[in-house]
Amino acid sequence: DKFPKGTIANQDREIRRCLVDAFRLTDEEFLRKASATKPVWKDGSTAVCVLVLNDTLYVANLGDSKALVATKGSENDDTLTTKRLTKDHNPVEYGERQRIQKAGGV
Repeated sequence: DKFPKGTIANQDREIRRCLVDAFRLTDEEFLRKASATKPVWKDGSTAVCVLVLNDTLYVANLGDSKALVATKGSENDDTLTTKRLTKDHNPVEYGERQRIQKAGGV
């Protein structure tokens, strides 16, 4: 009943918005609770979410959680090939450290 209606483009936009909103609200709640504790939590969190809808794969991640998809070779080949679906948000990487610091993190 609450599933996005309308064109595929509209559904795609709404699904993306819902995933971003869910992650943002979860982050805000975590930060609210973290700042209310004594001593203040300086930890972070990680999450990954994968939604398969028809022939579309939606992936959202926060922190250094990873999502991979594995595909099997041919019918007679048991070899698995993996493809990374997420990009790490790891502060060891220069760009991510800059983003964290710009947002007020340490």
